[in-house]
Amino acid sequence: MSASDPKSWGDQIVGFAVACLIAAVALYCAIEVLASILPILITILGIAAVVAAIVAIVRWRQSRW
Repeated sequence: MSASDPKSWGDQIVGFAVACLIAAVALYCAIEVLASILPILITILGIAAVVAAIVAIVRWRQSRW
């Protein structure tokens, strides 16, 4: 078989099944990584939001005087 020959239905089905399996494993790994860093990420974003709010309040109060 050369590269230009069409694949049989069986080869296409197996290729699709393998592609779905690889995609499922990749998605599972991505979710596990995200789940492991999510608490740290939420903490960092929360601290950044509090700091930004404090800076905004201080600037607003100073501009009023």
